[in-house]
Amino acid sequence: MRQNNEQRRETGKTVFDTTLADFIKLNVFQDINNALNMTPKDCLTCCWKNACRGGPILSRYSHNNGFNNPCKDLKKIYAFVTKYLIENGIPYSTIENNLLSA
Repeated sequence: MRQNNEQRRETGKTVFDTTLADFIKLNVFQDINNALNMTPKDCLTCCWKNACRGGPILSRYSHNNGFNNPCKDLKKIYAFVTKYLIENGIPYSTIENNLLSA
C-alpha cells in the first residue's frame, strides 16, 4: 500500500525487534483501522453506499486525500448489473429495497 508520507512508511521497526502487538499500534495501522470505519465524504449521498461502503480500502488511498476517496469502478459495475437485472425482469423496487437494506 502506498503511504502518505515517509514517516508513515519508515517506522524503523523490524520483525526482529518489535512485537506484533507493538507493530499493530503504529500510526499506519491506526489510519487503516479508522478508514475501515469511515465512509468517504463523496459516498454519503451515493445510492450504492450500503452495498459498497466506499469500496476496498486498498483502492481508496491517495496522497492528497488519504482514505477519503470514493470507489469509482464499483459504481460502474453496480450500474451494469442493475441494468442487466431490470432488463431480465427484476423489478426496480426489488433492487431498491435490497440496496436500502444492505
